[in-house]
Amino acid sequence: MMGLRRNFAITAFLILMGVLILALLRLETQFEWVNSQAQKGQLDNPITQSEQLTALRGEWSYFPSQLAADLVHAGDDQTWVEVEHLWPADPATGNAYGYATYRLTLEGLRPGQIYGIFVQDEFSAYQLTVNGHPVVSNGSVARTADGYQPRVFTDVGFFTPDASGQAVLVMEIANFTRSAGGFLNPPVLGTAMTIDHYYNLHQASEVLIVTFALTLGIFFALLSLSLKDGRTFLLALFLFLIALRALSTGIHLIQHLLPELPLPPILVLEYASGYLLAPLAGLLLHAFGTDGFPKILLWIYRASIPGILLFTSLVPNSVLAASYPVFQILLIPVALHVIWTLYRGVRQRLNGISYIVAGFIILIIGTLLEFSPFRTRYSLFVATLLFVLLLSVFVVGRLASLQSRHDRLATEVLTDALTGLGNRAALFRQLDHWQKRRDQASLAILFCDLNQFKAVNDTYGHAVGDALLRLAAKRLQGCVRSTDQVYRVGGDEFVILAEFESDEDAKGLTARIKDSFSQPFVMQEVELRVGISVGAEPFIPGQGTADQVISRSDARMYEDKRRGSVPGAMGEH
Repeated sequence: MMGLRRNFAITAFLILMGVLILALLRLETQFEWVNSQAQKGQLDNPITQSEQLTALRGEWSYFPSQLAADLVHAGDDQTWVEVEHLWPADPATGNAYGYATYRLTLEGLRPGQIYGIFVQDEFSAYQLTVNGHPVVSNGSVARTADGYQPRVFTDVGFFTPDASGQAVLVMEIANFTRSAGGFLNPPVLGTAMTIDHYYNLHQASEVLIVTFALTLGIFFALLSLSLKDGRTFLLALFLFLIALRALSTGIHLIQHLLPELPLPPILVLEYASGYLLAPLAGLLLHAFGTDGFPKILLWIYRASIPGILLFTSLVPNSVLAASYPVFQILLIPVALHVIWTLYRGVRQRLNGISYIVAGFIILIIGTLLEFSPFRTRYSLFVATLLFVLLLSVFVVGRLASLQSRHDRLATEVLTDALTGLGNRAALFRQLDHWQKRRDQASLAILFCDLNQFKAVNDTYGHAVGDALLRLAAKRLQGCVRSTDQVYRVGGDEFVILAEFESDEDAKGLTARIKDSFSQPFVMQEVELRVGISVGAEPFIPGQGTADQVISRSDARMYEDKRRGSVPGAMGEH
């Protein structure tokens, strides 16, 4: 039944997450993308339908070391560059600091139509104007670092073309923070309603990522505290990192939550959370994977965590963007670890290993795409969702399996294998609970011992003796109430823990037991008359140890045996 419930829960979880991921993947398909390429700073309107979007790529007019106010003096002295455009780096410092202006003239727009512009953050400061009117801005553009203030908002703006259907876009950009500067992300153009919808869906998708990762992280953190399982806590940390990564990238939700937060700590958070995913992924792979991989990898994973924290906290922000090749080195041992885990898991037939290996492969691919020319907006998000989905299914299944095994072992440890009753360990565990009771219930221990059991073993053999013990256990259980508990603590010794309202109840139970055992046991045409001796002792919490109370009840049982209350005629055919 537990296996069916677990499989149902995992299946339901898979279906739910599959639906969420498919919904996320469908975001882009709700829009019709139109390819457009500007030529020498000019672009004819490619938008003919309301649901269409276009990225304003191609040749923009480029004015290095000039702002919009300088363009009135620029005349025809201009060049054209392909956007996305990187500024040349200073050979001495390696930084592409400075400022510049880009201009693009759109023709053939519908007069009176409200258009929208979606501008992803440029990790710098920018201001976009259309026909001389500010539309979207981010931070403060300046000619020097003193007046420069970068921000990382992803935002939208709206405009209408002039009466001739023309719109002149002027983009001022300044960068004195990152090693890479330029016009890195071409704006997206569409009708106002479509752009607004596009932006809201992006925002919703990232909120989904953060909420999903945080919720699962909290779940596994609480689960780790409950189970005292370090591996589950490691998974919780990994999920929290994913949430931080999602907050500090994309449309940068963290900037919306904390609008006054400056750029440097956001950059540290972005790179630290991203770089830490690699060693934590390796530790997770080791924790839930197979054994036998070189231990030096564990030292690399563990040593890289404080190294990454120190590096991202101490180095200048301009260096962080150039540090990705170093991060790629960390992916190599993780990739080798994935291959090794797959190899060992297949050989050892480790249950669920395909989930964990597939998840890591997807995550590695998504991470590489995030920093590659083939990057899509959802590459890392979808890879992360799939990874968390597969890993969570594996962990939940693994924990359910471990819990089932733990319960089975716990039952075996506390159960007498022959009779199915609780054993001595179970008895003392229950007595520990009784010691903590503070109610007014009258508690008692009844120590029971079969008479002439050794003679049965000697005459008929151990097989008959074992069968007799099983029947005796059932007969004792038939004598007690549902609230009482019977334990086998030795060869032919049993202990009953019972609650009574008066001493007469204890005497009544003793009498029922003796009366029951006065009846013969019939096994394989052998009729055995085996009596029982019983010693009852009150149990008062806090007065004496469990051993002392059991010893007193044992002594009372021997008194009963010496009185010869049961003749003990062994048996007859």
